[in-house]
Amino acid sequence: MMLSFNSYAESSCDAYRAYHVAYNLTGPHATSMCGCSACHLGGVWKGTPNTCMGCHTGSRGIAIGKPTNHIPTNLNCDACHIGIVFVGGQVDHNNPTLVALGSCLTCHTGNYAGARGKPLGHPATTASCDACHSKINWSNASFNHVGVAKGTCNTCHTVPRGHILTGGLSCDVCHTRGYSSFSGGAYVHSGTEQCEGCHSPTVTGVTSKPANHPVTPNNCASCHSITGWPCKSGQIMKKYLDRMIGVLHD
Repeated sequence: MMLSFNSYAESSCDAYRAYHVAYNLTGPHATSMCGCSACHLGGVWKGTPNTCMGCHTGSRGIAIGKPTNHIPTNLNCDACHIGIVFVGGQVDHNNPTLVALGSCLTCHTGNYAGARGKPLGHPATTASCDACHSKINWSNASFNHVGVAKGTCNTCHTVPRGHILTGGLSCDVCHTRGYSSFSGGAYVHSGTEQCEGCHSPTVTGVTSKPANHPVTPNNCASCHSITGWPCKSGQIMKKYLDRMIGVLHD
């Protein structure tokens, strides 16, 4: 005849905790918080699970199961959680058994607790996070531009505030592909541009008219070379003479 736990006080079972060699009873499992009847449901000893996952299914008494937004995994709980509490579980991303190379998007979708997904404004990509980011943190990401098709920069890179007007041109028209930064970009002028569209005080990286510049509605290229601000040979003198002749005729 099977005896129920009601026949004995829970305290009488404490002496048997030392014989639980199949399961290391530590933390709450070694205290009265977890009495025998919490695991040995219905007074049945045989067949009681001796692993975290075996008990923490959400259907065995006080042993809570995985929440609905838990990262997908078949590993035992103690692979990431310590035996005291579930709060503060840590995934060892350097352990290939826990995190296989290229598997970041299995968890980092933004749908699971503790696993951040891509932030707003992240470049559109289907590549795994570790293609650019370290397994330790998100900062200091680096992207290998080798193999990036010419003219596709704007797929990821957006023009910052204060940038010259580009008309939708790809970054590599002015910036060299493979650069670790955008510094050193150079625009090749065709001579047909409306200079003031870029050479304005509101645009960074370009020079504009100084405060003592003569007042004129003319385009910069009327007097200046497209390769720099030095005046075109004879342009200023010609304009001066034309103006003087006009004054004399008047």
